[in-house]
Amino acid sequence: ASIVHVCDRGLRRSIADLVPAMPWIGTCPEFFVVLADGRRITRIADFRGKAFANDNLDNFVAAVCDASLVLQNLIVAAESFGLG
Repeated sequence: ASIVHVCDRGLRRSIADLVPAMPWIGTCPEFFVVLADGRRITRIADFRGKAFANDNLDNFVAAVCDASLVLQNLIVAAESFGLG
């Protein structure tokens, strides 16, 4: 999983325009995007000179599960600071 911190307020407003059900995206003080980054593990394998033999649907499911766990913990951490 990867996390992108969107700092640019103009970009946040553009993202909010794409998701009309969530207008708060354009005005919230901080905005993070959690990505199910299935490509990351293949890049690490390439960097280390190793073959990546698990390039199938399981890789996608694992990436989604990893992103879900990251998001869950991000929410718990934010709520522990009184954010939510």
